[in-house]
Amino acid sequence: MGEQAYTHCKKRLDSVIDDTDTSGISKAVNWEGGGGYHFYELAPSLLVKNDKLPVYQINPTYTFEMLCEAICKIEGFKYKPQDVFHGHSSEKRFIHVTTEFVNAEYIRSLSQHLDEGQSLLIYATKIQSDMILPDNIEVKKIPKDLLDKCNFESEVR
Repeated sequence: MGEQAYTHCKKRLDSVIDDTDTSGISKAVNWEGGGGYHFYELAPSLLVKNDKLPVYQINPTYTFEMLCEAICKIEGFKYKPQDVFHGHSSEKRFIHVTTEFVNAEYIRSLSQHLDEGQSLLIYATKIQSDMILPDNIEVKKIPKDLLDKCNFESEVR
């Protein structure tokens, strides 16, 4: 995180690999270059504190696709939008993410896309509170249920 990842870390790793490093122990251990690495960039935090209220909210810089992909990753699903689903963890377990109000009718319409033996996890920002769900459908609330899975207090400030 931070510009030093590019100006210092990546630059140094590249010089070690191409055998032009003069600042470390490469010469002392007779390093002749080679090897490789993966360089990843971190996405911004999915949930951020609201400026005016003591609550977390979805980061306003996230697009809907970024939101879906992040929730899939957190829940252990492979992000692969298809039909009404945003991903799957197996051939029988799917995930659907929405910012729409989820009520019994919404659940019924999604369940028509499931075959026998398949199950569905739904993440939504607004959920009808008194719904009776089928055994194969679970509904979680954004951001409440995501906060339970993540420890945001330990993030670098």
